[in-house]
Amino acid sequence: MKNTPFGILGKGYERVNFLHRFVGKLKVVPGLFVSGLIHGGLWLRMHLSMGQPIVFQGTPLAGLITICAFVVILLSSIKLFRSRFYQTFVILHVLGYVTVLVALWFHKESLRPFVGFAIGTVVLDMLQGMAIHTHVRSAVLTPVPGGMTKIQVENLGDGWRAGQHVYLRVMKGFRMFEKHPFTIANAPSSLSPTNHHQSLVLVAKATGDFTNVSIFPLHSLQSIGLATDVVKPNFHEEKDAHDEKDTSLSDCDGKIASVPVAIEGPYGRFYTDMCLHETAVLIAGGSGFTYCSATLEDIIGSYIKGDCVTTKVYVIWALRDLGMTHVFAPAINETIEIAQKAGLDVTFRIHISSSSNYTVPCPIDHAELIPRRVDVHELMRETLDCTVAGIRVRNASRGRGVGVGVCGPTALIASVRNAVASSDVILASKAGGISVHS
Repeated sequence: MKNTPFGILGKGYERVNFLHRFVGKLKVVPGLFVSGLIHGGLWLRMHLSMGQPIVFQGTPLAGLITICAFVVILLSSIKLFRSRFYQTFVILHVLGYVTVLVALWFHKESLRPFVGFAIGTVVLDMLQGMAIHTHVRSAVLTPVPGGMTKIQVENLGDGWRAGQHVYLRVMKGFRMFEKHPFTIANAPSSLSPTNHHQSLVLVAKATGDFTNVSIFPLHSLQSIGLATDVVKPNFHEEKDAHDEKDTSLSDCDGKIASVPVAIEGPYGRFYTDMCLHETAVLIAGGSGFTYCSATLEDIIGSYIKGDCVTTKVYVIWALRDLGMTHVFAPAINETIEIAQKAGLDVTFRIHISSSSNYTVPCPIDHAELIPRRVDVHELMRETLDCTVAGIRVRNASRGRGVGVGVCGPTALIASVRNAVASSDVILASKAGGISVHS
């Protein structure tokens, strides 16, 4: 459930997902599964002791199906299976619980009010998501180097905050029954200095069945009847377009398809507002840069409007392939130029872990390329030193704090949290404290 009552407390569904896992483990393993085995075992013993035949039909059959469904849910939820066969896990997870509810409905009449309540809660969540949080729009899909596709949802320029995510559903073909989460890659038009087209931008990377079939590549789109107004992209003209200061994410490369989509959301709650911190540090790994690009636009847009106290922004992007930068380059270049004109100091660094890609020209003009992994501890020391130096220049006793936002692999997030936790206490206190959002 995404539209939970926790929203009243400022908690998004993704922040309380650990409760779902905890209750699931507590309920399925020692709870319902073991209780069901004991219940079934006692039932078998009773019938055998009374000399009655063991016939699995009606109520006993429904109970047996319930136990089998719990076994499937339990085995498919093992972390190793879940990480390697995620799509299969999702299908088994959903079908397993549907089977449990149906079987319990026929197993015992006294359980029907509880089953009905569970079904009603899920249906209410789905209806609320469709009625309140869903927008049907046309989206333009554009391929860019690096195995990426930019998805520009037209006529949807506001209604979210930087860093939030939405669920995308392609409304044609058999994939219309699937929806998948994507972090919004731009700030709303009311804040973004580059969102000139009143659009919501998503960036997809081919990592699973949905993106491979529904988003990638051109022949896949045509094969399932999604592609209209198809134009072959010419990547050789990319530099010319870049030199002409094409500053919108929607204008780079060639359009390959215009498809109807349903956008559900936005979802995601925030506890660290970067605009309230003197220094903002945005760290991303790979495609996690969608969070950083939207947040950077939000900070600069708020700064121009006078609603932001940030004076220094660090943008750190860890990459293996520079090709991924092409989809973000036009908007990032314009955003940084606007920031410089407004007097906001932005430091942009790209850390390349693969030396083979280091010689490839970077389309982001203001980026510093560094051929090594991110040293987060060194970054935090530099950030605190710079922040404290600025505080001393203006003769203030304490700064407005350092905000750190990170999006990417689990290892990167863990290293950032460890670096923040081990930062110099005196400098951190002088800077006004450090807040982390991940």
